[in-house]
Amino acid sequence: MQVFGQVYIPVVNYVLMALTMIVVGTFETSARLGNAYGTSAAAHTCPQALRIRQILLGQTLHKARHGF
Repeated sequence: MQVFGQVYIPVVNYVLMALTMIVVGTFETSARLGNAYGTSAAAHTCPQALRIRQILLGQTLHKARHGF
């Protein structure tokens, strides 16, 4: 009988717990942690939006120039 599902590795949980505690301890307040998250999200979203805009404008210009 084969069982499919998630693999549980206890060490991974402890490592994630330790890293989470380090991050929370480093930022000290939830406001600082929230600001860091917002900055990270904006830094990730802006290049994506610019790339999507570039792709869409490129397709529009290609259609305008070549008629399809």
